[in-house]
Amino acid sequence: LAATQKAIVASWPNIPGKDEALYALGVDAYNLLPLLMTSSANFPTQGVAGASGVLYLDQYQHIYRRLNWAQFVDGGAGIINN
Repeated sequence: LAATQKAIVASWPNIPGKDEALYALGVDAYNLLPLLMTSSANFPTQGVAGASGVLYLDQYQHIYRRLNWAQFVDGGAGIINN
């Protein structure tokens, strides 16, 4: 995630701070592009781990995601492994 974030900041250095909430969505789109440019047959059936959850491609060529579950412990959020 950090390497992708650095690549995005290098490409678009003037991103306003208010758009940071959409960063994970942008990172996922950036990382999915190479898979989608080839063929939907190349998209992994088990999904792709993204910044916003596990991403899947359905039979209608729609991307959907399964969100990661988190739990707050001692004031911090931690991902719960399924």
